[in-house]
Amino acid sequence: MPDKDAVLRDVVDAVYDLARITIALSGKFDSKSEAVRRLSELSIPSSRIATILAMPVGDVSSAIAKSRKGAKVKDIGAPPATESTGGKNAEKT
Repeated sequence: MPDKDAVLRDVVDAVYDLARITIALSGKFDSKSEAVRRLSELSIPSSRIATILAMPVGDVSSAIAKSRKGAKVKDIGAPPATESTGGKNAEKT
């Protein structure tokens, strides 16, 4: 017989997942990959996202990897934080 605490933990995890899914999917998405990215941002594991969206795990992992790669490219193009205006070390004119 399963441990009572383990069963309770599984129920709590399921409730958390349901809340995350409701929040993530409450908006209209143009594609499944956009839904994957949103669920991933909520720290839902790839295997659960695949089950939720009825997709292969490989496709979910690919969408997450592309999202992370796109985020890195955007970060590289951003100006360094030291060049911001009005900061502590900004020159006075």
